[in-house]
Parts: sequence; structure tokens; C-alpha cells
Amino acid sequence: MRSRRATAIVAAATLALAAAACGDDAVTTTAAPVSSTTQATTTLPTSTTTTAPTTTTIPDDLHPAWGISWSAIWRTVGPQTGHYRTQIMDGETVELAARFEFGVPWRGGTWDRLVLGTVEPGQYGAALYFSRPEPWVLRLWGVAQTSTDRDDTVYEYFEVPQDLDLALLPDRLPVIEGDMLVEHGFGTFGPTPAVFRVESVAVEDIEVAAGLFAEAYHLRIGLGGDFYPAGPGGEIEFFSDLWLHPTQMIVKWDPGPAGGPIELSVSWAAAGEA
Repeated sequence: MRSRRATAIVAAATLALAAAACGDDAVTTTAAPVSSTTQATTTLPTSTTTTAPTTTTIPDDLHPAWGISWSAIWRTVGPQTGHYRTQIMDGETVELAARFEFGVPWRGGTWDRLVLGTVEPGQYGAALYFSRPEPWVLRLWGVAQTSTDRDDTVYEYFEVPQDLDLALLPDRLPVIEGDMLVEHGFGTFGPTPAVFRVESVAVEDIEVAAGLFAEAYHLRIGLGGDFYPAGPGGEIEFFSDLWLHPTQMIVKWDPGPAGGPIELSVSWAAAGEA
């Protein structure tokens, strides 16, 4: 289950895109004036009562183009477990359970992670690690992987975690460059330069084993550098396509972390329902 896509953890990072909530329109109410006249024709002062307007609170973490609240994406309740039909390197197709975890201690830091399968030597598994230092910025660490034909865990990660600015999408392409290392039972290799790019392709309908999902976000991840194929002048030639849905996280990933395509086979269940 050898990965060539360590930095593709952006897949887990853009899990669910949900519209930001809109507030009520401001309302102002004014009471009609009340007057009274005495026998001496003296008019009493008019009294007026005004109700203060209702204000609308606008989130300060909206995406500049999509109008989506960053905090709304990352509700820690909601989808936690699902299943994926996964094609591994040798062409075999397996069903793997998946789960999403927040605030996991890992190698001296605290990370969020998406886990696919069972990350133990002798089992198929991948864990994708990232954190969220500020709205629309993802800090990428890397991936831990295991497979049935290995008795070790393979790690591919940035020597220094890199920040990916998703606020640039869709008009500009977020690009990061950093040095990566590969660590496994035979030793540690690197650091080696790597380039990572994300582009927005479309919002489209997609059908997978779990059903038809309307308005999925199609992103394309490009990887370059010494670990990955590159064209003349160092142009990126390796790409991975990713479809995300507001309620189902990753719907399809081709090729995914196991080497072949993965697609959702059992929809993500709300916490406590799995």
C-alpha cells in the first residue's frame, strides 16, 4: 500500500463545505404619538417609544469567494465513520472502514486525522495528518501507512509542516514547496524537495457505490518534486482528483492513498449512529 501522495491530506481537510448562516433582517418598531389636551388648551408633550433594531452577526471566517464559514465545516459532532471501496496497488478491491478524529497528539504536536482501514503492520491502513492554525489555512504534516505485505509502517511527511492557503481558491492556485522525508523499516530517506498544488475543477454530480451525490466539489491535486514525475522545466505531471460533499466528506479520490481509486460505499453516519 505504498503512497506517492503524502501531501494529499488536503483531501481530508476540505471535508464538508456548508453555506454560512444568514441572520434576520433588522426590524425597527415605532409607537404612534399619544397627545392629550386640557381645558386650558394646553397640549401635553408627545411621547414616542422606539424598539432597538435587531442586528445580524456575520461570521468573520467566511471564505472570500464561496461565502462559507470555516468554523461551520469543522463541527466536531456529525459524520465520524464511513466505509470506502478501495483498490490497492495490485488491483485487489477491499472494503475499508474510515473514521475522522480531532485533536490527536502526534510526534510532539496536536493534529486532526482521517484514518482509512487499520494502521497496523500487516493490515491495510492510512492515517492522514493535518491541523488548522487559522481560518482557511491547513498545516500539512503527512501520512502513515501500512499494508498486508509489510511488517512495518511507512511515513511520508514534511520535514517542516507546510501551510496551505485555501482562501486563494477558486481563482488562484494554492502552491506549497517543502522538503519531505520517507521513513520505514529500512531507514529514513530525504529530505527531498516536493511541490504541492490544488485547483478547483467544478461543482458537479457524482455517482459512487454509496449512491448519487449532487453538487460535489471536484478538486485536483498536483504533486511534483524529486519523489514525483515531472515534465520539462519541472512542470507537475502527477495529479489526483478528489470529490468532496458537504455531508459525506470524501466521496471519491482517484488515485487515492492506497494507489488506486477509492469511493464511498457506506455513507458517513452521525456520531453515535455507527
